[in-house]
Amino acid sequence: ITDIPSAVNATPRIVLAGRTAWRADLDTTNPVIAALEANLGKILAVAVVDVDDTSAANAIDARETMSSERLMPVGVAARVYEGEVLVTRPMSPRVAGLMVRVDNSTGGTPFDPFANRAIYGLAGLSRKIPFSLLDGSTEGQQLLEANVAIVAEGETGVDGAISDGGYVFIGTDNAATGELFEQIHQVRGTDYIVTELIQITRQFLGRKMSADTVEAWINSIQFKLRDHKAADHILGYSPRDAMFTADQNSPENLRLGRIHLDIGIEPAPVFKVAEHEIRRYLPAVEGLVNEIVSRLTSSA
Repeated sequence: ITDIPSAVNATPRIVLAGRTAWRADLDTTNPVIAALEANLGKILAVAVVDVDDTSAANAIDARETMSSERLMPVGVAARVYEGEVLVTRPMSPRVAGLMVRVDNSTGGTPFDPFANRAIYGLAGLSRKIPFSLLDGSTEGQQLLEANVAIVAEGETGVDGAISDGGYVFIGTDNAATGELFEQIHQVRGTDYIVTELIQITRQFLGRKMSADTVEAWINSIQFKLRDHKAADHILGYSPRDAMFTADQNSPENLRLGRIHLDIGIEPAPVFKVAEHEIRRYLPAVEGLVNEIVSRLTSSA
């Protein structure tokens, strides 16, 4: 990836590259994956990539060859009609289309996760992956635990099914090795804010260094982050007096025209796990006793 066509040179960027599920053997990284890992960060883009859909073990093995917060592995292929012929095709373009659909529903911004959404146009899946909301030991839950996204088939009347029908995409995580930005919508949202900060900063570059210039620059950044907080795109951000600190901005650097800002933002996480405990509630029985006593007393 040497440059971005002007027609799509805007954030959020989604890269689609074919045949990412291919591997020469189980000990080798796919060459397209290797190229994506090296280049996606340069253009602030993410990519949904297909991994081996024949088994959970092979899908997880392929995911283990990756180490990038900009890759989202998906471990099942799509069965679709091409004319009258039923064929198996990669799932990644359909997930990319889902991402665009969700972005468009929120004004073109990439801050919302796109999990637990229906994928349309499927005739079936390359294989049915067992999944249950109530059982973490199912194959589907194991794939998700290994950061491999799936598509699950809905089932009517089954409590642990993801839906009553259709085909639902389930996936939130990328192929990063840490948990700081493990959820891919947080990476996309941060990229979006970075490009906005670039647009703000280039208005000030080349101006004379002064307290007024620096304060106006920081205020412009704070106003933009405030708007994102008001729209619930982020949970919060660092105050402006914490962005510019003396220990990060020595007189020597300011003499050279260099300013360092420490900007903290907290992207909203996705709701992934629900835990609840149902137990007996004694006050309800005590209330029944009091009600009976009250009625008998009033009758007397």
